Amino acid sequence: MKVARFGALILIGGLLLAGCQGEDLQLTGQPKLTTSNPTVKLGIQAMGGLETWKNIDKASADALVTFYNEQGQPYVNRQAHVINVHGRVIRAIGETSKGEWQARYSPETGWLWNRNTFAIKGGAKLDEITPERLESALTTLLHRVRGPLNLVGGDEMPGNSEKVWLNSQDMVRVPVENSSIKAYYFDLVSGLLQMVTAGGDEPGQPGTVTLYTYQILPNGVVFPKTIRLVKIGRHVLVSQTPILEVEYSNVTATVR
Repeated sequence: MKVARFGALILIGGLLLAGCQGEDLQLTGQPKLTTSNPTVKLGIQAMGGLETWKNIDKASADALVTFYNEQGQPYVNRQAHVINVHGRVIRAIGETSKGEWQARYSPETGWLWNRNTFAIKGGAKLDEITPERLESALTTLLHRVRGPLNLVGGDEMPGNSEKVWLNSQDMVRVPVENSSIKAYYFDLVSGLLQMVTAGGDEPGQPGTVTLYTYQILPNGVVFPKTIRLVKIGRHVLVSQTPILEVEYSNVTATVR
């Protein structure tokens, strides 16, 4: 019964997210995505190519989102996400013991919630998470789903690439200048983005590491399957202390 209820929720959510409010999920012309960094170029090529991603209006998916508290205890919440990759908009819908909630976020307009989201906005707990933590998670996911696209035509400027051995893997590190995002790490062979560091980029520093796995969609687009955030360790960069994880399924990347 609960599965059927969630299926109905996702169906309704898809209609709500893509329907009357869907106009801001469409691109108005080709986005200006360019880069001269060969590592970033290879990373985007490994995801399906720059021309393909230029023509993607939006990506929609079911999302199994796991939040971890300071003791490492998980809280799982099923959601539906619709992401405008170029317009930098994320819409989400989910359900908890307090009922259904809907949210929309973009850096330009901030947060919009449906009126029944929380009994006391900004203070009431959403089961094991706060509204503020949910906002933080969706903001982070909007950025991480874009991956190397953040380094083309946006605010993040890539520095010079360097080969590194990290997390038992040959990678290419691309630092980011003047940003809370410190570096992107790409697989040396496949070119796929493997990690993103934020807040810090060395053991012992405060910050997070984002780890990726991928799935190939029927149209050839390579999309994240899992996005996992962990704390930077005291003696190693990638610790075993989780913060957030999302697993995407039933992904559809709409190409114009």
